[in-house]
Amino acid sequence: MQDASESFARPKVARRRRANAEWTHRFPDHHLEEAQCFRCDRRGETRLTVAPFQLVDCPDCGQSFVSPRLNEEGRAGLYGDSAYFDDGVYGSKFAHTLQRTWIDARLDWIESNHHNGDAGSMLEIGCAYGLFLEGAAERGYSVHGLEFSETAATAASRRLGTPIATGEIDDLVGDNVSDVVAAWDVIEHVSDPRAFLDKAYELIAPGGMLALSCPNAGSLAARVLGRRWWNLKLDRHIWQFTADDLQRLLTEAGYENITLHANPMRRVNFGRIDSLFAAAQRPLN
Repeated sequence: MQDASESFARPKVARRRRANAEWTHRFPDHHLEEAQCFRCDRRGETRLTVAPFQLVDCPDCGQSFVSPRLNEEGRAGLYGDSAYFDDGVYGSKFAHTLQRTWIDARLDWIESNHHNGDAGSMLEIGCAYGLFLEGAAERGYSVHGLEFSETAATAASRRLGTPIATGEIDDLVGDNVSDVVAAWDVIEHVSDPRAFLDKAYELIAPGGMLALSCPNAGSLAARVLGRRWWNLKLDRHIWQFTADDLQRLLTEAGYENITLHANPMRRVNFGRIDSLFAAAQRPLN
């Protein structure tokens, strides 16, 4: 006779296998690449698998990351689909309202904590459809944006009435620097987060501010739910950061006056029970 617990477990296993098969079909081998820890240049040890992806931990520093992960061609296909944005923070009035709440709160925080408190120049990396830059422009900032997705960059350009650069942070050229560089929910997507922060440092005026956010892999939701955590998303979140990870990374990159907030009751993070808000300063000298 079949054990009752076995009959209960089998549908779960079947559903997981179907989901894995769908992902494997969606992300073929030629869209994948192996990855190593950005800090230690080491391959990771497998923690969990959601085929074709694996979440791994660096055996030296403990940094969690995805390997194999999507390569540039695979990421271009993922982020080039408008559904990536329309099914998220732009997909409903409620989500749009939350986005506006975070925008106002984060701009308030930047204005209160920036070294001179005046609206200056603002660069957003990964500006999506341009809502944050629109809010910054309304407050008097001179705004510029960079977006990996051409689909989103086109939408942002229409919204703002100004060209939006497309590509990755290394594609930005010239000697222009900004008083504030923002990167909301971006650093977990980039191929090398240390290189990303190094380039961002060059783009910030001395004494200027970096402001960013990312999912909190050390949150209660992440720790309790494991593979069922809604922000795991191994197809896109290729680096998993805790508050300690992010503090360490910003310090290694030379930033000072680092502030981290994970409390969902803070306006900069309102309602986000598994998110990190961070701000840091490029030193004056």
